[in-house]
Amino acid sequence: MFPAPVVIVQLPVTPNRPARAAFSLTRDDVRVAPARKPPSFGDMIRTAVIFAVLIFGVVALLPKGHHSNTPATPVDYAGPLQIVTARAPYHVVSPHGLGPEWTPTHVTIAVPQKGSTVTTLDLGFYVSTPEAYVHLGQSDAPNWVATQLGKSAKQTGTTSVVASGTEVSYQTWTDSDGQPALVGAVGSSVVVINGHAPADVLRTFAAALS
Repeated sequence: MFPAPVVIVQLPVTPNRPARAAFSLTRDDVRVAPARKPPSFGDMIRTAVIFAVLIFGVVALLPKGHHSNTPATPVDYAGPLQIVTARAPYHVVSPHGLGPEWTPTHVTIAVPQKGSTVTTLDLGFYVSTPEAYVHLGQSDAPNWVATQLGKSAKQTGTTSVVASGTEVSYQTWTDSDGQPALVGAVGSSVVVINGHAPADVLRTFAAALS
């Protein structure tokens, strides 16, 4: 047998300094790490499942919804309400006496102008207890109910609400998303009360309109 090959490394000698001893390196002194086996498809699937479980666990621990952690930002709808009331050919309704759990968060209006005779009031309220959103839409625009509730909305019956000491009749509806809604008439306009709220919350809001 041939002797194991030897690699000799000689360090250079620096002047005025003693030469360092040479050292030798043999094959027996070298340890080569074994090649890593590439991950199999099963390994990748198992890794993906572990990551998915971890992500699902983190998401499950996050608080549901954003209203409970981020208070609703109130809007002042007094100015727009005054404008639409002055321009509408019908009596414009608005809520009065709602509790502190009701926060107005949205208002838009449309008044008659060149090329249009439609008058519209849109109000949105966030309700903290129970957590809900209620929308009021009043307009003399054609097909207002379908615009607000969707084409697949269905009337389910009738009801009445006492508002300002007067009994007011409403139709009960289910919108295209399956949410309850109230539909009433004020003069030449149609009033729609809907949103993401149970029926009793809608009735509370309707009772506050005047």
